[in-house]
Amino acid sequence: MAARPRFAGLARLAGKALLPFWAVAGIAVGGTLMVGHWYTLPVPNTQDAQVTAALNQLRGPAERHSWLLVHFLYADCRCSQRIFEHLLERGRDPAFAEKMVLIGEHSTSVERAIAAGFAVDVVSVPELAARFHVQSAPLFAVISDAGTLSYLGGYTERKQGALILDQRIASDLRKSKHVASLPVFGCVVSRSLQRALDPLGIKYDQKG
Repeated sequence: MAARPRFAGLARLAGKALLPFWAVAGIAVGGTLMVGHWYTLPVPNTQDAQVTAALNQLRGPAERHSWLLVHFLYADCRCSQRIFEHLLERGRDPAFAEKMVLIGEHSTSVERAIAAGFAVDVVSVPELAARFHVQSAPLFAVISDAGTLSYLGGYTERKQGALILDQRIASDLRKSKHVASLPVFGCVVSRSLQRALDPLGIKYDQKG
């Protein structure tokens, strides 16, 4: 009859011993899942001439002297999908040249964007890094009619903010108003940065 209490005591001891492990594991998993969703993500250096040149190369032949809005949207990012749906709902702004840079496999997104009046460029993750030095999305860029990179940042003031401010930002910039860049909330696109922020492969697919 004494074996059962002894076994129960050993089980309690084992549970206590494993408790710190589960606590650490829980913190690691929780922290990984919050990466990119509660912390602001990196943006390219606005002083990088290659970034500005690559953005200007997105202009069509008739857009050389137009203000240009560029939307970097990642197929595997829910925040990018939210911005995508917002853009389709409002349609292309006729006051600006406007282009979507879609990253990864987007299924029917290209056709839907074109139908809504947007010019579209589809890029792979390596091409995105090589051409634009972009590591995270959704990312919004505004290039002036003179070819100057006037804005590079996020769309909302906070994570999942109700107000998506791309049109307000662009309009204010064209009126020569000062606009502070908003933080980028969303997903890391860079494979190396994904591995650094998510070594367990919980949030990001590490196959790429």
